[in-house]
Amino acid sequence: DHPLQPDTPITTAADPASGSTVPSLEKITLGFNDVTAAAFNTAVTAKPAVTVLSVPQEDYSVAIVPAADTNKFDVTVTPAITVSGEYTILIPAETFNLTATNGVTVKSEEIKLNYVVKAPLADGDKFIVDGLRYILSSKDNKTASLTFPAPGEDEAYEALTTTIPSSVTYEGETYTVTEIGDLALSELTGLTDFE
Repeated sequence: DHPLQPDTPITTAADPASGSTVPSLEKITLGFNDVTAAAFNTAVTAKPAVTVLSVPQEDYSVAIVPAADTNKFDVTVTPAITVSGEYTILIPAETFNLTATNGVTVKSEEIKLNYVVKAPLADGDKFIVDGLRYILSSKDNKTASLTFPAPGEDEAYEALTTTIPSSVTYEGETYTVTEIGDLALSELTGLTDFE
């Protein structure tokens, strides 16, 4: 048998689960199934890291410490990831010494935990609904204003009807549209009136 493939398969369990969409990412509790003992390998030289499309993100550091539950570990990202995007927490091979339920002791394989961070909008953030770009005026009041299109978005504005909605829903939150911002409709060359 290959030393990393004992008769009893060892699988990784993470909370939040790998593949989850989360509002931010700071702590992951990592455990192993079919393991009677798990220990951090102090001799490992490779360091865990945050990557985006396999590119290490130097602004973040990853620490691993024993969790309150036996055979579990807390993986902490510092600072917490609060910027929307797709991230991978990469834990190098041999980071843990694991004893499977069949008594075979192995070193862990490389662990990749993938997450989509969808941070809540903050005041001043821009978002697009039905081809129109808005800026969040007030998160507390749930208000937004129509704003100028980004480069390449003007064609969508040209194709729109002449009705600006009184409210828009973005990622489950509804915002009242309270204003049309400066130059927001300046690219609409044929506009004569709107509601």
